[in-house]
Amino acid sequence: MKKLFALLLVGAMSISLLAGCGNSGNGAAEGEKAPQETGEDAGGAASSDDAEAPAKDDAEAPEDTASSDSPLIGISVPKAVTGWTAAVSYYAEKYCEDNNLNYKLVQAESTNDQANQVDDLIGMKPAAIVLLPINDELATAAQTILDAGIPLINFDRTLGGVTPDYYLAGDNPGCGKNGADWMVEQLGEDFTVVVCSVTSWGAIAEERKEGFETRLAEIAPNAKVLNEYASESASQEDGLKLMADVLQSNPEVDAVFCVDDEQGVGILQAINEAQRTDIKAVYAAGGGATNYLNKIEEGSGDMAIATVSYYPSMIADSIKLAVDVLAGEGSYEAKTIEEAVVIDKTNLEEWKSSIGYDPNSPY
Repeated sequence: MKKLFALLLVGAMSISLLAGCGNSGNGAAEGEKAPQETGEDAGGAASSDDAEAPAKDDAEAPEDTASSDSPLIGISVPKAVTGWTAAVSYYAEKYCEDNNLNYKLVQAESTNDQANQVDDLIGMKPAAIVLLPINDELATAAQTILDAGIPLINFDRTLGGVTPDYYLAGDNPGCGKNGADWMVEQLGEDFTVVVCSVTSWGAIAEERKEGFETRLAEIAPNAKVLNEYASESASQEDGLKLMADVLQSNPEVDAVFCVDDEQGVGILQAINEAQRTDIKAVYAAGGGATNYLNKIEEGSGDMAIATVSYYPSMIADSIKLAVDVLAGEGSYEAKTIEEAVVIDKTNLEEWKSSIGYDPNSPY
């Protein structure tokens, strides 16, 4: 009986010790900082130009130096399946660390996953939540945030019929419109162009494409859109395949408009491999991918190359907005749309400095 009692006592102590270690990982307690997760690059498929960043082990989580008395900021974003979304997490965590904020960053693999994570964040009673929704199916979860009386800052993608307290994003129509202005400056008012979109993007791609075509018709009625094409994703690989087909279908074309930088890298590769010297301008409608910026810097013969700012570091502006609102500082409109600045060889370095470009970013 004494031996049996001793065994039972040892077992109970072991269970108690294990229970005390149960708060690590993604189920972190209120105020605990989650380690950054990184994933694949390029529009749902890995880009050959960007290496996949290794996931951080929980043991390597940054030391929590923020005061437990400071307000908790919840940040919910999609899991890093593209270079752009990977960089959103990168810049979010960088801003919070640099400013010693008390924050919880979560990354979702699906809409259901993100809705569940939002519920978890609400349970932590944060002072505010910054939300980059996977899509507008997160409207119900967003309404739950509002119903809980928690200020909601909606970043980039909209929430259908739900109106957040604050919305901050880049100028998608402007990304297209300003591209038309740039292209006319390069080629005059009489040229041919093909338009390349992304089928899985929905409203974002449509707004950029329509902004380009509407503006082009206004300022250069003699310019002709030969045809519209689309790849399934914005990956470099899909852009390469798409453009190879476009070049076969169009033996002569003056310019190319596409909706994304990573897609644009594949498009440039296809043009160079086909040795097409008829194409004089390529414009990607967002938003500052390193591998595309390198193409701008390197140049390609007589072909002009440009993109437009829609950089993932805008997430830091959303977090700053939350902090300022909680502190009663600054003056913010309910809707903030950041300017779409065209980037080519003439202003590349100046633009990098203006947005705090980090060459170590995944995008």
